[in-house]
Amino acid sequence: MILRNIPNFLTKDELDLAWTEIVNNPQWQYSKRCSFDNSVTKNVWRYRMFSSYSGKILQSDPSTWFMNQPNWQSNISPIWVTILDKVMQAYGPNFQIFNFVINGLTKGQNDVIHRDLEDDISSYESTVIYLNPNWEESWGGPLLYYDNELNVTERILPEPGLLVGHNGSCLHQPLGPTVDDTLRVSFACGGYFKND
Repeated sequence: MILRNIPNFLTKDELDLAWTEIVNNPQWQYSKRCSFDNSVTKNVWRYRMFSSYSGKILQSDPSTWFMNQPNWQSNISPIWVTILDKVMQAYGPNFQIFNFVINGLTKGQNDVIHRDLEDDISSYESTVIYLNPNWEESWGGPLLYYDNELNVTERILPEPGLLVGHNGSCLHQPLGPTVDDTLRVSFACGGYFKND
Protein backbone atom coordinates (compact mmCIF):
# COMPACT_ATOMS: atom_id res chain seq x y z
CA MET A 1 0.00 0.00 0.00
CA ILE A 2 1.46 3.34 -1.09
CA LEU A 3 1.48 5.83 1.76
CA ARG A 4 3.43 8.69 0.14
CA ASN A 5 4.19 9.86 -3.37
CA ILE A 6 6.27 13.07 -3.40
CA PRO A 7 7.53 14.20 -6.84
CA ASN A 8 10.77 16.21 -6.90
CA PHE A 9 11.57 15.29 -3.29
CA LEU A 10 15.22 15.76 -4.23
CA THR A 11 16.31 18.87 -6.09
CA LYS A 12 18.27 18.71 -9.35
CA ASP A 13 21.40 19.79 -7.45
CA GLU A 14 20.92 16.98 -4.90
CA LEU A 15 20.39 14.44 -7.68
CA ASP A 16 23.53 15.66 -9.43
CA LEU A 17 25.55 15.36 -6.20
CA ALA A 18 24.21 11.84 -5.57
CA TRP A 19 24.94 10.75 -9.15
CA THR A 20 28.44 12.22 -9.00
CA GLU A 21 29.10 10.29 -5.79
CA ILE A 22 27.84 7.05 -7.35
CA VAL A 23 29.87 7.50 -10.53
CA ASN A 24 33.08 8.82 -8.96
CA ASN A 25 33.12 6.54 -5.93
CA PRO A 26 31.91 3.20 -7.27
CA GLN A 27 31.51 0.75 -4.42
CA TRP A 28 28.99 -1.73 -5.79
CA GLN A 29 28.51 -5.28 -4.51
CA TYR A 30 26.58 -7.99 -6.30
CA SER A 31 24.59 -9.79 -3.61
CA LYS A 32 21.82 -12.36 -3.29
CA ARG A 33 18.24 -11.44 -2.45
CA CYS A 34 15.39 -13.86 -1.62
CA SER A 35 11.73 -13.56 -2.55
CA PHE A 36 9.01 -13.19 0.09
CA ASP A 37 8.48 -16.95 0.24
CA ASN A 38 12.18 -17.86 -0.27
CA SER A 39 11.33 -19.70 -3.50
CA VAL A 40 13.41 -17.40 -5.72
CA THR A 41 16.90 -16.00 -5.23
CA LYS A 42 18.39 -13.34 -7.51
CA ASN A 43 21.44 -11.13 -7.45
CA VAL A 44 21.09 -7.36 -7.22
CA TRP A 45 23.58 -4.51 -7.09
CA ARG A 46 24.05 -2.81 -3.71
CA TYR A 47 26.11 0.34 -3.24
CA ARG A 48 28.30 0.38 -0.13
CA MET A 49 27.73 3.77 1.50
CA PHE A 50 29.65 3.08 4.70
CA SER A 51 33.39 3.61 4.91
CA SER A 52 33.57 1.63 8.13
CA TYR A 53 30.92 -0.21 10.08
CA SER A 54 31.31 -3.84 10.97
CA GLY A 55 28.45 -4.20 13.45
CA LYS A 56 25.40 -6.37 12.90
CA ILE A 57 22.15 -4.43 12.52
CA LEU A 58 19.25 -6.12 14.30
CA GLN A 59 15.73 -4.96 13.55
CA SER A 60 14.65 -5.80 17.10
CA ASP A 61 17.47 -3.83 18.76
CA PRO A 62 17.52 -0.06 18.07
CA SER A 63 20.93 0.26 19.73
CA THR A 64 22.43 -1.59 16.72
CA TRP A 65 20.82 0.65 14.10
CA PHE A 66 23.42 2.51 12.09
CA MET A 67 21.99 5.96 12.80
CA ASN A 68 22.16 5.27 16.55
CA GLN A 69 25.94 4.76 16.40
CA PRO A 70 28.22 7.60 17.54
CA ASN A 71 29.44 9.79 14.67
CA TRP A 72 27.53 7.78 12.04
CA GLN A 73 27.56 10.80 9.69
CA SER A 74 31.35 10.67 9.45
CA ASN A 75 31.13 7.20 7.88
CA ILE A 76 29.15 8.17 4.78
CA SER A 77 29.27 10.82 2.07
CA PRO A 78 27.58 14.15 2.94
CA ILE A 79 24.96 13.71 0.18
CA TRP A 80 23.63 10.54 1.85
CA VAL A 81 23.41 12.43 5.18
CA THR A 82 21.48 15.19 3.37
CA ILE A 83 19.01 12.70 1.90
CA LEU A 84 18.48 10.94 5.23
CA ASP A 85 17.95 14.31 6.95
CA LYS A 86 15.34 15.24 4.33
CA VAL A 87 13.52 11.93 4.88
CA MET A 88 13.48 12.46 8.64
CA GLN A 89 12.22 16.04 8.21
CA ALA A 90 9.46 14.91 5.83
CA TYR A 91 8.33 12.10 8.13
CA GLY A 92 8.52 14.10 11.37
CA PRO A 93 10.31 13.83 14.71
CA ASN A 94 8.75 10.47 15.66
CA PHE A 95 10.26 8.64 12.67
CA GLN A 96 13.43 6.65 13.35
CA ILE A 97 15.31 5.14 10.40
CA PHE A 98 16.23 1.48 10.88
CA ASN A 99 18.22 0.81 7.69
CA PHE A 100 19.17 2.31 4.34
CA VAL A 101 20.74 1.06 1.14
CA ILE A 102 21.27 2.06 -2.48
CA ASN A 103 20.07 -0.48 -5.06
CA GLY A 104 21.04 -0.72 -8.70
CA LEU A 105 19.43 -2.68 -11.54
CA THR A 106 20.57 -3.10 -15.14
CA LYS A 107 18.79 -4.37 -18.26
CA GLY A 108 17.24 -7.80 -17.74
CA GLN A 109 17.90 -7.70 -14.02
CA ASN A 110 14.61 -7.67 -12.11
CA ASP A 111 14.57 -7.86 -8.34
CA VAL A 112 12.47 -10.53 -6.63
CA ILE A 113 8.93 -9.95 -5.37
CA HIS A 114 9.53 -9.27 -1.71
CA ARG A 115 8.43 -7.61 1.51
CA ASP A 116 10.76 -5.35 3.47
CA LEU A 117 9.23 -6.63 6.68
CA GLU A 118 7.60 -10.01 7.27
CA ASP A 119 5.25 -8.83 10.00
CA ASP A 120 2.49 -6.33 9.30
CA ILE A 121 3.71 -3.60 11.61
CA SER A 122 1.76 -0.42 10.89
CA SER A 123 4.45 1.77 12.46
CA TYR A 124 7.05 0.62 9.86
CA GLU A 125 7.34 2.50 6.58
CA SER A 126 9.66 1.79 3.65
CA THR A 127 10.84 4.63 1.44
CA VAL A 128 12.25 4.60 -2.08
CA ILE A 129 13.86 7.67 -3.65
CA TYR A 130 14.96 7.56 -7.29
CA LEU A 131 18.48 8.90 -7.87
CA ASN A 132 18.83 8.89 -11.66
CA PRO A 133 19.12 12.54 -12.79
CA ASN A 134 17.25 11.63 -16.00
CA TRP A 135 14.75 8.89 -16.84
CA GLU A 136 12.60 8.24 -19.90
CA GLU A 137 9.35 6.30 -19.61
CA SER A 138 10.47 4.13 -22.54
CA TRP A 139 13.40 2.91 -20.39
CA GLY A 140 11.00 0.91 -18.20
CA GLY A 141 12.23 0.06 -14.71
CA PRO A 142 8.99 0.50 -12.75
CA LEU A 143 8.37 -0.43 -9.14
CA LEU A 144 5.45 -2.87 -9.08
CA TYR A 145 3.15 -3.41 -6.11
CA TYR A 146 1.19 -6.66 -5.71
CA ASP A 147 -1.78 -7.94 -3.77
CA ASN A 148 -1.56 -11.29 -1.96
CA GLU A 149 -2.64 -13.14 -5.13
CA LEU A 150 0.34 -11.53 -6.96
CA ASN A 151 -1.80 -9.28 -9.15
CA VAL A 152 -0.15 -5.94 -9.94
CA THR A 153 -2.01 -3.17 -8.10
CA GLU A 154 0.30 -0.18 -8.68
CA ARG A 155 3.08 0.71 -11.11
CA ILE A 156 5.48 3.57 -10.29
CA LEU A 157 8.06 4.80 -12.80
CA PRO A 158 11.47 5.83 -11.43
CA GLU A 159 11.10 9.57 -11.98
CA PRO A 160 14.18 11.56 -10.93
CA GLY A 161 13.91 12.70 -7.31
CA LEU A 162 10.57 10.94 -6.66
CA LEU A 163 9.95 9.65 -3.12
CA VAL A 164 7.53 6.75 -2.67
CA GLY A 165 6.65 5.45 0.79
CA HIS A 166 4.83 2.18 1.44
CA ASN A 167 3.96 -0.15 4.29
CA GLY A 168 6.97 -2.41 4.79
CA SER A 169 4.89 -5.59 4.62
CA CYS A 170 3.42 -4.97 1.16
CA LEU A 171 4.64 -7.10 -1.74
CA HIS A 172 6.65 -5.16 -4.31
CA GLN A 173 9.24 -5.68 -7.04
CA PRO A 174 11.64 -3.24 -8.70
CA LEU A 175 12.22 -4.03 -12.37
CA GLY A 176 15.39 -3.26 -14.29
CA PRO A 177 15.50 -0.92 -17.27
CA THR A 178 14.68 -2.22 -20.74
CA VAL A 179 17.55 -0.38 -22.47
CA ASP A 180 21.28 -1.11 -22.63
CA ASP A 181 23.93 0.81 -20.72
CA THR A 182 21.50 2.14 -18.12
CA LEU A 183 21.63 1.71 -14.37
CA ARG A 184 18.38 2.27 -12.45
CA VAL A 185 19.38 3.55 -9.01
CA SER A 186 17.21 3.95 -5.92
CA PHE A 187 17.91 4.97 -2.35
CA ALA A 188 15.82 2.83 -0.01
CA CYS A 189 15.32 3.20 3.71
CA GLY A 190 12.93 1.90 6.30
CA GLY A 191 11.98 3.03 9.74
CA TYR A 192 9.54 3.07 12.58
CA PHE A 193 7.26 5.75 13.97
CA LYS A 194 7.99 5.88 17.69
CA ASN A 195 5.15 6.14 20.18
CA ASP A 196 5.33 9.21 22.41
